[in-house]
Amino acid sequence: MSLTPDIHVHRLRAAIASMAASVDGLDALVFTGGVGENAPVIGARAVEGLAFLGLSLNPTKNEDSSIGHLIRGEGAQLRTLVIRAREDLEIAREVRSLF
Repeated sequence: MSLTPDIHVHRLRAAIASMAASVDGLDALVFTGGVGENAPVIGARAVEGLAFLGLSLNPTKNEDSSIGHLIRGEGAQLRTLVIRAREDLEIAREVRSLF
């Protein structure tokens, strides 16, 4: 069994918690990009360790494969969302602006 997912979840939790501390709390947590959009188990495991920040996920909504939706669990104090990253559109806009 690989330790890679455990290490990834540990680092993700650490990054979220340190960012929350440096900005005096969170308004929302957004999962995006490859892992954020396509690995609901990673997001779920990360949020499990961050309940003290007011986070929880709705398991059914978290497993929903559509992107761009709220996955906040019942009783959670903070919104948690999955949003599709559209780097391709941003790159196209930037390239187009050059011509």
